Amino acid sequence: MNDVLPPSFANVPTVSASRMAMYEGLIALAWANGPINEAKRQKLTSIFTENRLLTEDQRQFLFSRIEEKVLMEAIWPHITEPQDRAYLLDFAERIFWLDGEYSELERNVYQEYLEHHLTSIGFDEAQTVMKAYAAELAAKRKDAERRGKQSKLGAHRMGAGWSFWDSQL
Repeated sequence: MNDVLPPSFANVPTVSASRMAMYEGLIALAWANGPINEAKRQKLTSIFTENRLLTEDQRQFLFSRIEEKVLMEAIWPHITEPQDRAYLLDFAERIFWLDGEYSELERNVYQEYLEHHLTSIGFDEAQTVMKAYAAELAAKRKDAERRGKQSKLGAHRMGAGWSFWDSQL
C-alpha cells in the first residue's frame, strides 16, 4: 500500500517522469523574464499542493525548484509526452500574466516552444495532408455542383420530375 496517497488514490499511479518535467517547465516559465514574484510563487505552490497524485517527495522537490532558476531548454527534452507539452503550453499564458504583464520575452519563449511542440507531433505534415484533403473535397464539391447544374438544365428540357433526382446528388 502507498503510505503517501490517501486510500482512494492507493491504486492510482503517481505522475510520470514526463509530467514531473512538465511541472518543472511551469517553474521555468515563471522564471522566463526574471526572478519569480510572489503571485507566481503562490500559484505554483498551489498547483503542487493541490495535486493529489504527487508524492510528498515530488512535491517537496518542486517546492525547492521554485526558488532556483530553472531553464526551459534544460527541461523541455524531458517532457516526452505530447499531452504534457500541450498542457505546459496551454498553461503558459496564465503563468506569464501572473505578474500583470505578458512581456515580449515571454511571448518569444511561448512561440519557440509552441513551434518545438508542433514539430514534434508532426503538425506540419498533418496540416499538409489536411490541406490536400480539403482541396480534394472542394474539387468534388465543385464537380457535383457542375453536374447539378447540368442536370437542372436537362430537367428544364425534359420537363418536371427531374428535381427529385437532382436533390439526390
